[in-house]
Amino acid sequence: MSLTFLGLCISTATGPHFVHDPGIVVLSYFVAVIGSYAALDMTERLNKASAPAVYLWLAGSALTLGGSMWSMHFIGILAVRATFPLNYDPVLTTISFAIAVLACAVGLELVRGAKLPNRLQYAGAGVTVGIGVAAMHYTGMAALQLPGTLSYQPGLFILSVVIGIGAATAAFWLSRNTRHNWQRAVAALVMAAAIAGMHYTGMAATVIHYGAETVGSASLERSPLTLAIAGVTIALLGLALVCNAADRGKAVAAQRETDILAASTREIVGRLCAAGEFRDDDTGHHVLRLARIASRLSELSGTDPAFSKLIMEAAPLHDIGKIGIPDSILLKADNLTEGERVRMRSHTDIGHTLLTGSGLPLLDFAAEIALTHHEKWDGSGYPRGLRGEAIPLAGRIVAIADVFDALLSPRAYKTAWSAVEVKALLARESGQHFDPELMTIFLAHFDEMLLVRGVTRTDGGFGDVPLVIENLRTASA
Repeated sequence: MSLTFLGLCISTATGPHFVHDPGIVVLSYFVAVIGSYAALDMTERLNKASAPAVYLWLAGSALTLGGSMWSMHFIGILAVRATFPLNYDPVLTTISFAIAVLACAVGLELVRGAKLPNRLQYAGAGVTVGIGVAAMHYTGMAALQLPGTLSYQPGLFILSVVIGIGAATAAFWLSRNTRHNWQRAVAALVMAAAIAGMHYTGMAATVIHYGAETVGSASLERSPLTLAIAGVTIALLGLALVCNAADRGKAVAAQRETDILAASTREIVGRLCAAGEFRDDDTGHHVLRLARIASRLSELSGTDPAFSKLIMEAAPLHDIGKIGIPDSILLKADNLTEGERVRMRSHTDIGHTLLTGSGLPLLDFAAEIALTHHEKWDGSGYPRGLRGEAIPLAGRIVAIADVFDALLSPRAYKTAWSAVEVKALLARESGQHFDPELMTIFLAHFDEMLLVRGVTRTDGGFGDVPLVIENLRTASA
């Protein structure tokens, strides 16, 4: 019984099989391991690169993995112990190489930037590369010119494809976390198992049907050719690893500079917060409480962790513009006159002017908060009268945290409100003063927010701001 599928003869017929040299088999697997490791090493850079560099890294990773697959296949063919000549069709051989590289490119693109919950991306990559390995192998087998024809036993043929898909999927799944060399090595071993396992299972499925005539003129000198292909492949893969290591070194240096800049920015924030405390002793405590409350509300609303961290660092500067307001207004115990109220409201513009234009992401974000945290959901706020979602999310979050903490705190012009009174007012103002969705979340976690507010010192997530304030207070004593 036989069936021709995509030019392949799937048959239950029996006959002689290929026999391999064990030493060359081990060498072929070693080449696959080195290639897989190099490709996964490059993939780490691929996931961090941005256009247009990302496409260069994608091409390099695909060529590395696909090229090592192709080299492993032909080294494996050269491992065959045959008494007859073996030659290759150059067109089909080239096509088999292109298939390997293209399949790897698609698979790597599928997992580029993939997040852990999105298992379909890893499964899709595994299926793509697994089928690509099989297509490369059987196209390469079709390129063989030998004295006879080949057929494939159906059970082992199917098993070879399943092994390729299963092991490739497992390798991509393992590659989702390859920050350490040993993790990358484990993923490379599994990926190489996909390549070699598919190849040698496919070879076990192959049955040779000898013909009367020999196709081709002379057999290849296997040992020298095997060593030549393996040597060139390993040298090229080694070069890829060296280049990637050099690029990683540059990336580490760039990250170090970025970290220094971020630390400097946090120091600036701390100094500005300290400056605010000299005007109003409660300000330092208020901004720290507000930062924690705003950050927690951001987390509960489902924002990106980086956004919540940024709010933690930027929110303390929300009222920095008050350094431009006279003490006679800022610390006045009586009600403000209309003129004084207008002057007080100008602190949003003063803060925005002070913080904007630095080119530092943290200060630019703080400038946005300073300008918009007094805007109201119904459009009755200031300074721009923004309405609804036209108010930036950070401004809406800080507005809730600011009012919550301010009402619970005593001031020169008022006593502290009770938690019950504060909760009632916040509920009434939902949809008017405050974003109703954010307020629903806030009120659902009101007791937690009271606990968060009770912590006036941070645990390090807020940079050095508390330390700066404490040091300046000590120095001025």
